[in-house]
Amino acid sequence: MPTPWDTILSYARRYPSPHNTQPIKLRIDGLSAEIFYDLDLGLPAGDAYGIPFGSVAAGIFIETVSIAAHSLGYSVAERLDFTPMDFTSGDRLHPLGVLTLEPSAEPIDDLAPDLLLSRRTSRLRYEQRPVPPAVMDEARRMAGNYDQTLAGTSERRLVDEVIAVNQRTLFYDLEKPAMREEIQGYLRYSERQARTPGDGLSARCLGLPGPLLRVIMGNYWVWKIPVLSAGLKQIYLRSMRGVAHVAWMKGPFANERDYTVAGRAFLRVWLLLSSHGLYLHPFGSVITNPRSHRELVAAVGEDEGTDMIWMLFRVGYSAQPPESHRRELRELVLG
Repeated sequence: MPTPWDTILSYARRYPSPHNTQPIKLRIDGLSAEIFYDLDLGLPAGDAYGIPFGSVAAGIFIETVSIAAHSLGYSVAERLDFTPMDFTSGDRLHPLGVLTLEPSAEPIDDLAPDLLLSRRTSRLRYEQRPVPPAVMDEARRMAGNYDQTLAGTSERRLVDEVIAVNQRTLFYDLEKPAMREEIQGYLRYSERQARTPGDGLSARCLGLPGPLLRVIMGNYWVWKIPVLSAGLKQIYLRSMRGVAHVAWMKGPFANERDYTVAGRAFLRVWLLLSSHGLYLHPFGSVITNPRSHRELVAAVGEDEGTDMIWMLFRVGYSAQPPESHRRELRELVLG
């Protein structure tokens, strides 16, 4: 007979994670579950800017559990561990805390759990339709519930500049051997290759033919040839056609508690936008690359102060994007 955790994880396994690495693991005992971050599935090459997104991913996962549990009539008691992750640790399972399901006497009003299944990243061309201001206002209020500021623009010049920063970031990252190796480790050039591990970035979801993706990502010298580099830039920019709105989130981002809260806020903003038929495409590399981050802050004219712009994404309408693969449930649960 299915347990509450079986149902909750059927939703939660669809949580988004950087490069679709799916690093969260659980050890379940009755209504409680210890949660861990598998350091072997992290992305440490991003150094000081990239490592915090391990805790962002943890916050996203914890919030998916909360939303799914609420739909079953459970609240979730949390005992979280905010010890910083150490990617050099011999123990490759970093503890994140314990989640315990508690039956609720009253129905718990929350977002529909089916949004956890229908939410997708869209790297397709977007329709040239404006994002309704009322929807963005609603998303801003959602972000504010977590002490986050959601801002954005539909000004053509600024949208184009943000897209240009994102395009340059790929070149910046590929200049670093550690980043190239990390990215290539999660690329899946065929459906068969993507289906077997059930993780990573598939050519199908990236919107590129597998052989072309293999050539341009597996042969860095290609990017050094001006005529080929210009052609690759045009391929990228074609995928960005129709983008009418870019948005970013800013808030406290100084420690593991902040990173976790940020992840929870981002998931809820994403689901709310999804409920209105909108798709997102996070530009995470712009955040984790220090040079690109500076360019973004200058472009949008934000004063970060004690806060930080920690998320950037395009948002809009597109055709339904392909669904990325996920690992089997048994691979999330530790024996």
